[in-house]
Amino acid sequence: MITENLMEGGTQLFILRLARGLIAQNVPVQVLLLEPSYENKTITSHFPEVTIIRRKNKTFKLSKKLDKLLFSLRSDYSFSEQTYKTWIRKFMEPGCIIHTNYIKTDHLIAQLKRKAPEFHHLVTVHGDYSAQYDHYKKFGRGIWNRMVNKMRLLKAQVDQWVVVSEEQRTFFLAEWQLPEQKIRKIYNGFEPLGKGMRLSLRNVKDENLFIIGMVARGVKEKGWNALLKAFETLPDTARLILVGEGDYLTQLQQSNTNNRITFTGFHPDPVSIMEQFDVLVLPTLFPFESLPSVIVEALYVGLPIIATRVGEIETMIQDAPSGKFAGFTIPYDGKSYDVALLSKYLRQLMMDKSMRQEMAVVAKRAFRKFNMGICIEKYRELYHRLSVPENVKSDL
Repeated sequence: MITENLMEGGTQLFILRLARGLIAQNVPVQVLLLEPSYENKTITSHFPEVTIIRRKNKTFKLSKKLDKLLFSLRSDYSFSEQTYKTWIRKFMEPGCIIHTNYIKTDHLIAQLKRKAPEFHHLVTVHGDYSAQYDHYKKFGRGIWNRMVNKMRLLKAQVDQWVVVSEEQRTFFLAEWQLPEQKIRKIYNGFEPLGKGMRLSLRNVKDENLFIIGMVARGVKEKGWNALLKAFETLPDTARLILVGEGDYLTQLQQSNTNNRITFTGFHPDPVSIMEQFDVLVLPTLFPFESLPSVIVEALYVGLPIIATRVGEIETMIQDAPSGKFAGFTIPYDGKSYDVALLSKYLRQLMMDKSMRQEMAVVAKRAFRKFNMGICIEKYRELYHRLSVPENVKSDL
């Protein structure tokens, strides 16, 4: 598995969780980290079983500056990519499977495969393709120059695509005309870190308090401000816990004067905090959300959820056998949504404990589709199919 970073985020945690699960089943796995500067060691310390090989990086800042200059000159050359390729080649063996999870790293491996096709390449898509392509169509540039050419190379070289949402499947079929057999939908599995890193909220938790929680990256697009506005309309017995870090969230904290709102900062195991919430809210404004990890975590805990109706979220919170939902979704047109509706749903859950209890049961049932064992088995099946020669497959 090759990744550019192991910072906080659902994609990075999924890589580590999948690697740990595969190792437990005696599947040999190594995680190659391209940029050790982008590692949250508090997170990676939770995965001692996983072999993480870190690229030695003495020229990181210089390479990034040169790459930025070349990009502005509309050059495709990248000093960072060249050093990545040289390093990755040391670990490539005939017949090995390289699994990547981010568009730039995906393209890097596609370039290597064009010249050395004796390995297999599997990509798990975590929402960046649609967003980058949309930006490219609007502005003529994305994270790369000549993005269409690079996407064409990816289409030709990637052996198997794994998507986590129907929106992604539709994107690859409609925009790229990928063959259906090259696309497989697999939900990311989840299991708790289990390290007991608990941030106690018991000093504010009693029968009369209603604790609302939000866990996300501290960027504007996650909808923090919308939740703050909705929260201000609620009775004094409501409390708001905001978990995350980032410049935008820091600005909100500095301007906050409401003592009913708590900013916790980053936490490596948000499940231990969510266990103390009454409801989880994700009012995201990002139109390309796919399978938000925080929703999976909330379902695991058994929390009612209020979230923007985008990506796979509505399907995520549904218990398919019963057709019931573990919360509410808010219609979103890609630009804005009704904050008053968010306030209404919060008030409704606040006043109706029996509704919360019923949704908690539905949440536990809805979580079953994110069982880590199921996820690992589906990936093992894909790895096997990639590694077994075609003539052998036809005899099976």
